[in-house]
Amino acid sequence: MFCLFVHLDGFRQLERIRPNIVHDLVALVDQTLARSGATRLRREGGVFLYLFAGSAEPDHRQMLEAAFSLHAELERYQDELTDFSIVLEYLANDEPGDVMRRLRNCLGRLTEERSVWIGPKGSPVLAAEADVSQHGDFLRVESAVRTSSHKLSDCADFMRNEVFIASMLDRIEPWLNAEPRPGIALISCRDRVYARENARHVLRALYGSACDERWVTLYPSEREDESVGPIANSIAVDFLPHVTTLLHPHELKLWRAVEGALRHIAESPTQFGLFDGVEADVLAAWALYLTALFRALKRDLLPPVIVMESVDLFPLDAVRLLRRVYDRVAAEFAPLILATSVKPVVPVGLADIATVHDELPLFGADEVTDHAVRFLSEAAERHIRIADCCRRTRGLPLELYFHFVNVQDALEHAASTRIDVKQQAEESEARAMLERLNQDEREILAIAALLGGQCVGTLVAEISARLGYEQLRLRQVTRRLVALGLMRDAESMFVETTRVREAVLSSCGSDRKRLEAAVGRTLLTVVDARQARLTPSLLSTVLSSADDWIPALRDLLRHALDARRFERAAKILNSGADLAARAGNPQLVRQILAGAELRHALLLGDQVRADRLWESRSAFHGRTAFERSVEADTTLEHARYVIARGNRPQAVALCKRAIMLYQEGGDSNGIGRANLEFGQLLLGQEKLSDARDYFIMARPPGGATHDDYPTLRARSAELVCLFLGGELTRVADQIDDLRNRCSALGLREAELFLQLLHGRVRFELGYYREALTQFQQALCDAVMYRVSEAQRVLRAWIARCLIYLGDSDSALLALLQLPATDEVRFFRAEAHERKGEPDKALAEIGSAAEQSAALFRSPEQIEWSSGFASIEDRAIGVTGGDSVLGHLVKSFRAYLLALTGDPDQGIAEFHYLTRKEKISAADPYNRLYYYLYSIILPYSPGSDREDPLTVLGKSVKYMQERSSRIDEYRDKRSFLSANYWNKQLLDSARSHNLL
Repeated sequence: MFCLFVHLDGFRQLERIRPNIVHDLVALVDQTLARSGATRLRREGGVFLYLFAGSAEPDHRQMLEAAFSLHAELERYQDELTDFSIVLEYLANDEPGDVMRRLRNCLGRLTEERSVWIGPKGSPVLAAEADVSQHGDFLRVESAVRTSSHKLSDCADFMRNEVFIASMLDRIEPWLNAEPRPGIALISCRDRVYARENARHVLRALYGSACDERWVTLYPSEREDESVGPIANSIAVDFLPHVTTLLHPHELKLWRAVEGALRHIAESPTQFGLFDGVEADVLAAWALYLTALFRALKRDLLPPVIVMESVDLFPLDAVRLLRRVYDRVAAEFAPLILATSVKPVVPVGLADIATVHDELPLFGADEVTDHAVRFLSEAAERHIRIADCCRRTRGLPLELYFHFVNVQDALEHAASTRIDVKQQAEESEARAMLERLNQDEREILAIAALLGGQCVGTLVAEISARLGYEQLRLRQVTRRLVALGLMRDAESMFVETTRVREAVLSSCGSDRKRLEAAVGRTLLTVVDARQARLTPSLLSTVLSSADDWIPALRDLLRHALDARRFERAAKILNSGADLAARAGNPQLVRQILAGAELRHALLLGDQVRADRLWESRSAFHGRTAFERSVEADTTLEHARYVIARGNRPQAVALCKRAIMLYQEGGDSNGIGRANLEFGQLLLGQEKLSDARDYFIMARPPGGATHDDYPTLRARSAELVCLFLGGELTRVADQIDDLRNRCSALGLREAELFLQLLHGRVRFELGYYREALTQFQQALCDAVMYRVSEAQRVLRAWIARCLIYLGDSDSALLALLQLPATDEVRFFRAEAHERKGEPDKALAEIGSAAEQSAALFRSPEQIEWSSGFASIEDRAIGVTGGDSVLGHLVKSFRAYLLALTGDPDQGIAEFHYLTRKEKISAADPYNRLYYYLYSIILPYSPGSDREDPLTVLGKSVKYMQERSSRIDEYRDKRSFLSANYWNKQLLDSARSHNLL
């Protein structure tokens, strides 16, 4: 903020001889400056310091006017005051007392008294507001009004085409009255900026006094996620808090689930998160965002408008996504689409929407002449040669504006710039104009050009601030650059014109490498401080920063693969040779890329590529701590590969080595990831307690939140351990918190798994109605995020809930629509059995299910082959024996054999299952196998295989052990009396006095 310093010379003497005058003087200074919004910070005798609290606002003329008003008032006391000085200075973070002492000490060096001065910190901002003269570090204000003979209008005003605007308003007027339904108004022009500015002028005329850009504007830039990039550029972050007040309750519930994705893309890469279903989230969130915004406009009697700038540059996926959103909101609001393009047609995905087209003509000789008369000073106008202008600018209005600025500026400052407008070279007008910018303006524009549209303006501003540009100065410069047509807007700081970007970077000359390196190092500092994420596009900005970018490269690849942003990872992997060539340690970069490529292949299930990478692997031994950590990354990926190939003993050895290397490298994130995989291996050996210990160790130390991916995977694995151990209440208590964490980070498939697990807990406890609801909610999410395998599993479990709720007919109808997997056939058999049709049930199961061949699958992936695969089957049957589903199918088949007249075969199969296969003690359904066995033993009185009561007793024992681990009394009671098979078991035990 700015301050105003006043020094009244001879004040002490005046206090002694004219105390009344002193009182009047103090009151005069206070009152005069108070009218301008200044407040006094302190006074020491005749030295005053005032603060302009509003000095961060765009207009600083109020401070100059306040200084000159005070100057005029003090001149009235010229007989009483020996002298006085007024200084305007930028306070920054300095202490007021230090500022007063510094300015008081500087007064002796100033040659003019009774003057208004600008201090050295305030001069970069205020010098342009007045005519000044240099006196050492200070500027003396000669006049409060700049005496320039003529000031060219801003680029936006220069571009305004009144005839075209009126014509376009006439074209869309019927649509505004909904006669007929609004469509697309397309403005085509070779000059994209000219088309964009006239589209804005049309909307300003349409919205009138409400012209605060309440329309929605999409434009293409260089964001990483191309399909959602234009949407990301359209979001007004300030409006997001108001969305909730404009949505209906059912909409609000969805908004709270997906809002994070919209914030993520709007603030990316500064906003952290994973969002493996980003497109689906944005589709839902942006539709609700538009709904809220359009309702606000409707309340204010304003039309809903969507602007698509340079729509011909939109990626195909972005057009597809936009069309889906448009179809969602069009029924309620019928928004008008105003599009600009170089081409005279809209993209194919929008072609069926009614379109009116107007071509915005470029400038000919008449337009050049008209603009010269309207916008140039008389002196500049005399130097304009119309034919030369048309040739130089090719009729492009933006180029003509640049040319006019150059001519006007050259004439006004010819003495200092030494430029002869008649002898300008054929260089671009943008390059010529850039040479007239001061160093601050050129460097800030270069910073924006380096970062392009790859990130939000807040990150560009943060980097500029770290390079020494104060926020106030930065705002002033960006406003000027926007006014000159060099930036799209002050918020995004996007240099959208390629020729401007190229010109500004080349204009830096020998400073370009220094500036690129400074921007790159500063960006890396922001990334290292975890205030931003690096993206593939931003990576190109940091490549000039020695090898400091290599750790950021690894973090980028880790994060991209964590979030399943395979297109991001592919961009890096495809440019691997170039990256290695640019590194001081190419072998290290190649090792990082090799590990990431193997993980990429594993996550995609690409066995051919994974096998090739495994066979072509080379030895790498790190020397530094970071290199040891990179070596550990490779070792961990090798462990995951051999897990996918089924070689678990080798995987154990590799995981142990990875843990050791991560420890040597001091990589806590890597240690957590390796502990997690080792815990999975222990879980596959049915060592539930040991596995859970490693899952706990996989959490980052000190509750850090930047390692969310391994943390949430580990916590999910912990819940699986608790589920298998029968601690169902604890699972239910923890699952909601974990789901919320997954939702906030955008880990949608992990959240979907937790919904499945929650439904399974409800089902086990006998809460079949609640389980049904949970599976139905999960199915909605699976459809939304297009997880087709999960949809099949959830539909099957919804049908199973119907079976146990007594509606077997509806369940069968649903199950018959699904592929006949072992799980679906088992559920169909259950439905027929409950209907009293054991023959049909047995026909569904057929012969005992054979162990299917294991698929090549990364241990990081969630298994959706059945509802048991990602829970029980992670522990049981992994290293030998059958899976839980296999045991359920075999036991139910044996039971059905007895019901259909072949009890001896059924008993034989049960005997083999319980004696020969030695069912795991960790199997949660031991009680069910033994109970069904006890039921059919009496069907064959001559059998001497087992005693029915002994087998029933074993079943009771297993049930009691499992129920004893359920903490909540209500849950325990439901488990024993509401769970269908447990209730049958309990009744049978009571009838035989076993309880």
